[in-house]
Amino acid sequence: MSATPLKKKPAVSVVIPCYNAVHSMRKTLEAVTGQAVDFPFEILVVDSSDDGTAELIRHGFPDVRLIHLPHRTLPGSGRNLGVCEAAGDIVVFTDSDCVPQSGWLQGHYDAHQKHDCEAVGGSVINGYPGHYVAWTSHLLEFNEWTPRSKPGYIWNNPSCNLSLKREAFFRHGIEFTDNWPNEDTLFNWELQRRGGRIFFDPDLRVVHLNRMALSKLFKHQFRLGKAVAVERRITDLPGRIFLKIPVLCLGLPLLRWAAALLRLLKRDRRTMLILLVVTPLWLCGACAWAFGFMTKGREQDAAIRIHGTGMPGEGAAGEPE
Repeated sequence: MSATPLKKKPAVSVVIPCYNAVHSMRKTLEAVTGQAVDFPFEILVVDSSDDGTAELIRHGFPDVRLIHLPHRTLPGSGRNLGVCEAAGDIVVFTDSDCVPQSGWLQGHYDAHQKHDCEAVGGSVINGYPGHYVAWTSHLLEFNEWTPRSKPGYIWNNPSCNLSLKREAFFRHGIEFTDNWPNEDTLFNWELQRRGGRIFFDPDLRVVHLNRMALSKLFKHQFRLGKAVAVERRITDLPGRIFLKIPVLCLGLPLLRWAAALLRLLKRDRRTMLILLVVTPLWLCGACAWAFGFMTKGREQDAAIRIHGTGMPGEGAAGEPE
């Protein structure tokens, strides 16, 4: 079945935060609406675009629940609002630059029935396998979650391929922050700190449409490093020593490269060979990440929250359409 007006309560809500994704959103929604499943589901897009994405959704996908906000909203706040509006017992997240593969939605649902966990994660595939910069971007961010990785319990999974039992947000008192673009790591850390577990299934696959412009690659890696440093200041995640002794950050690119190489050597040797090919640009991107890590960013609470202030209806968000 596909996402059509439902007579029954949906078992699953797919939540997609979105900002200026007019060039990729059609592929994303076609992939999600085309999922073959044996349960009713709904799709919610929390959009704050000004590039025509909302119009594309209204006219091309009328059965999708569009929540259009008047000002740019970061993904963490968008997911929080999606959770508040969701009717399904399971909330599945993906992003507007991702294309879920066949069996993805049914697989998330089934994994929640089979495994003792609050969250389920899946693998991420490079959407431009013939592009040098795209491979570099992909391996800088997603080398831990390949389709050849082993299934099992993990501590972290990207929010572009992540699902949770909706009640877990309220039972554990968890929500996403706006510590973008690494808010999912902070969320997963908080989930497990409060007793939640994440199960990883590599067969649950999304294709990620990675950055192909050098300027965007370096800008994003700088921003990502800055967000990671903020998280290390406020959690017990590994790496706090680099904040205390900044000169050690100069060695972070090589340290991260070695860790990625060893990881892929154990899990995915074909992708390890690609890492070796893109190593020069990978190290340049990792340097941008390290410079970002050395800056003094600040923690950002979500503008739209599930718990406390910023709840929908309190002036934090636009009205659902």
